Amino acid sequence: MITFVLFDTEFTAWPGSQNRNWSGDNEYKELIQIAAIKVGVSAHQPIKILSSFNELIKPQINPQLSPYIIELTGISQTMVDELGVDFASALSAFHGFAEQGQLACLSWGNDHHILLENCDYYGLTPPMFQTCLNVQAWAIKEALPCAQYCSGDLAKQLGVSMKGHAHNALFDVNSIARAMDVWLKSEALDYKRLMEWVNQ
Repeated sequence: MITFVLFDTEFTAWPGSQNRNWSGDNEYKELIQIAAIKVGVSAHQPIKILSSFNELIKPQINPQLSPYIIELTGISQTMVDELGVDFASALSAFHGFAEQGQLACLSWGNDHHILLENCDYYGLTPPMFQTCLNVQAWAIKEALPCAQYCSGDLAKQLGVSMKGHAHNALFDVNSIARAMDVWLKSEALDYKRLMEWVNQ
């Protein structure tokens, strides 16, 4: 069995910010959520979700969430204000969840870069993660079905029904896990090839 972490992030955004790559006045990709699941994968077996992690974060530069990001993620201002922690605490907890960075951390896109950007915003020294991989880039390279879709739409596009809110990080990582399960069962994804890639 191979064990690794699937993680996803949500961060502050405004209408059009993605298209202009957050170059607007006072626009920053401040994290408001880090979520992850620790999964175990064995040949010819369903993917096992071993544990989960979900932390809301209070942004400091723009503490007031935009209506746009609230609608997109389902994360309200009240949720962030009452349940959110500071980024340093969330990052430390996530690093611990990944067994002090020893487990490979896979994201649908380059979410590790977002962690580094936020460390830069707040003047923090980034913790060491041994392996951070872009699973979407690899899935596209391997020509896996529906790899072009965003993480929250993956399960649905592959015929798997899920309850929850796409663009919520915890929903999205579970969608990735369901997609990987479909790919493995259909043999679109070879277990040995996955193991080699994760252990690179």
